[in-house]
Amino acid sequence: MNDCLLITPLQQNQKYKLAICNNIIGNFSIWFFNTSIMLLLVEYSNSASIGVMAFISINAPIALFSIASGIISDKYDKENIILISNLSIVSFVIFMLFFQSIQYILIITFFISSIAAVRVIAMQSYIASVIDVSQLNTSASVNSISLAFVRILGTLTSGYLYSLLGFFESLLIIAILMVITIPISIKSVNYKLERVRKKEPKQSFYNSISMNQEYKKCLFDSVILFLSGSSLWSLMPYISSHELGLNQSFQSLLMSLMILGAVPAFLIRERISSIKINSFTYKLVTITLSLTLLITNFSISYSTIIASFFIAIFGFLWSIKVTIINREIQRMGRERNNIGLTISISYTFMYLAMTIGSFFFGQITDIFSVQYSLSISALIMAIPIFSERLILIGKRL
Repeated sequence: MNDCLLITPLQQNQKYKLAICNNIIGNFSIWFFNTSIMLLLVEYSNSASIGVMAFISINAPIALFSIASGIISDKYDKENIILISNLSIVSFVIFMLFFQSIQYILIITFFISSIAAVRVIAMQSYIASVIDVSQLNTSASVNSISLAFVRILGTLTSGYLYSLLGFFESLLIIAILMVITIPISIKSVNYKLERVRKKEPKQSFYNSISMNQEYKKCLFDSVILFLSGSSLWSLMPYISSHELGLNQSFQSLLMSLMILGAVPAFLIRERISSIKINSFTYKLVTITLSLTLLITNFSISYSTIIASFFIAIFGFLWSIKVTIINREIQRMGRERNNIGLTISISYTFMYLAMTIGSFFFGQITDIFSVQYSLSISALIMAIPIFSERLILIGKRL
């Protein structure tokens, strides 16, 4: 009954429905593109470091431009930002068709990801701004499950079309899909909200970026999560290709298993909504994530099926923890009346950690092995469990 009461207002919100459609098509296209780039570099080189360069080109712009994106999102019209971003992505994808060397591909990927960084901040803050505060949990769950499905489809479709058509031919699919988002964006710009939203008071920039302990805790946990998790996310194409010997279609299938974890996480969204940061359940999720990395590490050399199972478990637990952290960050952003900047600061720390982690684990894999990388990442993942005790020990010393 409560679910129906919560979902019904969202179904009646035309702005929200247009934003979700725009987000689904746009994220499918972006994930399709990201997967294709990673598969291309893994095919191009046997080096793990070269393979993760695509991952770095995708995530580094989010770290570099998230704060600027948040300021732009809070200052200017979010709908127009989304429209311009969609147009720009289409232009750069078409541009890539004429410059087909690896160096140019990485440079253009960096520009596309930079625009996508602006787009994702504007889209997330826009969705949060057109619904009531009481709808945040439901909206976050709907957003998570819809994005999980399009990421799975984008990953699977990318691998299949890559093996069938080739990299550059499959780029045309991305261009066509992003073109579809343009009339949706235009319709959203022209559609007027039936209710007048209360104008929120502006804060000074200093007050906007000041952080309380609760926000610092969210940032710390997200940094550790993304730093540690970057090992499996960035090395997955390398693991599936060079460790497990899979072709592009099966590589994308294995990559989609991690994303598939968001589906069962959605099914237990009511339970997740009650989990608080620092609670026993939250800590249990963290330590299980660490153990899952260790088990995945050991199973890679023995069984593809077992490794695939624990990769899916990792994706499930990852989705739970990301959902909890994002929910708290969005709540604090709404309370501080600067949701765009709050989300963008968080994204900066998250994706900076993921960029650094990707480079680090790529180097460790080339110098030692992928087993070393996953073992180190498992230890890093467990840091939040012992962080308070480590701080106390540090103070005593």
